[in-house]
Amino acid sequence: MSYIAHTHRLLRYNLIYKAMRIVSFFRFLSIATITTISLCNRNLGVPCKQNERQALLMFKQDLKDPSNRLLSWVGEGDCCNCTGVVCDNLTGHVRELHRGNYYSDEYLN
Repeated sequence: MSYIAHTHRLLRYNLIYKAMRIVSFFRFLSIATITTISLCNRNLGVPCKQNERQALLMFKQDLKDPSNRLLSWVGEGDCCNCTGVVCDNLTGHVRELHRGNYYSDEYLN
């Protein structure tokens, strides 16, 4: 193989290698962006766990809710979208309940 042919082959491989690195970088960047956007939107599409939804509904039964602030706590649907419920972004487990100033202590049993 001549020196010129060898040089052209090396240049071609070098360009292909650089192009693959650029494509890989943009693929990583797009996945990172999608993940970040999903995390900002509460979770990654993982619904809350069935037993945790049932536990929240049982807990709701023991609360007085005169202003109906817990209307979103229903038997069907994703409890991670319920008022005051914070779920883990990756697992869907209920992580926190934010009582806020919705209730005074006299309403909690």
